[in-house]
Amino acid sequence: MNPKLRTLTVTGLAGLAALTSTTPANASVAAAYGQGISVCRQDWEGYFCGYEHIAFNGTGLGYLLVANESVGQLGELNNRIASVYNNSLCTVTLYKDDNQAGESLVVHPQETFDFYVVERTFNDTVSSLSVDCNERPT
Repeated sequence: MNPKLRTLTVTGLAGLAALTSTTPANASVAAAYGQGISVCRQDWEGYFCGYEHIAFNGTGLGYLLVANESVGQLGELNNRIASVYNNSLCTVTLYKDDNQAGESLVVHPQETFDFYVVERTFNDTVSSLSVDCNERPT
């Protein structure tokens, strides 16, 4: 099953002001629409996935941000990420402010967080993220 991609405004992406429909083969950052952790596992291998709703959009369909590069501003998904799955080999750091500033949370490769259950202070507060493929988890 391929994710349905939607156009969402995301700024700070190497000169791109808006995302357009792309495929995983050529996407660095995209907005998908789906439900469940399997969407990220099957369709977005090598990407970090941030879900709009708790339980990986388990309560119904919702947007998810998929990225394999840093994002300075989440645009329409700003303060709307409620669960995450790092389906990459990179370390991802989430930030509460734009441009990788403010309180942060590190998400190691293959790690998941449902912000309703753990790290509750990050529920609907993520504004930017950084992707570091050189840092290895300890």
